[in-house]
Amino acid sequence: MNEQKHENYSCFLVTLLPGGKIWLYLNGIARYSLVCDTLQADAIDMALGDFDKDALLVDSTVEV
Repeated sequence: MNEQKHENYSCFLVTLLPGGKIWLYLNGIARYSLVCDTLQADAIDMALGDFDKDALLVDSTVEV
């Protein structure tokens, strides 16, 4: 018997790691799943002062 299991997720998470590595996750209630951990970007050097002070509020700038 083939039972299909469905999971509900509420967020898509992007983790930027040193060396340009990028991990992608789906996040749900009491559960998260790693989608991809093989992405590689070009690493850059950036001073903390160069970051946008409102960068943490990115979710309030996205239209749904």
